[in-house]
Amino acid sequence: MGTDHYAYTVLGVKVPRSKLFIEKQVPNCPHPQKQDEFCSLCGKKNKMIVVEEPIGIYYEEEGHLGSFEALTNDNCQNEIIIVFQHVKSTHRGVIVNFSNNLVEEAKKSLKEFLEPLELWEEDKFGIWCVLISYY
Repeated sequence: MGTDHYAYTVLGVKVPRSKLFIEKQVPNCPHPQKQDEFCSLCGKKNKMIVVEEPIGIYYEEEGHLGSFEALTNDNCQNEIIIVFQHVKSTHRGVIVNFSNNLVEEAKKSLKEFLEPLELWEEDKFGIWCVLISYY
């Protein structure tokens, strides 16, 4: 068993991870809540706890936001990059060239998808270099 490192050149937009989740209060145990301090069935404290749930179109385990791939950078866990296109490199010397037409198409497509979700920020769109490690 080892570690694999990959460098990705990504054409996409960065989105704060916090905007892809909703905080929700749920009971600490699944049993009907009573006024007692602890649940008589499971022993857990009777209180509400806060959990994070992904927004409806964000599939964290699969790494997708709607139909777009969503990458997490090893160096920045609090931002997700929504990917229009990427190139994966396993060795040095890979040159990536995204045409102007592709960049404009990516910007238009991502903006149309993200604006209604209030996730679009013009200055977060660009070409990013991302290191991803698999353990």
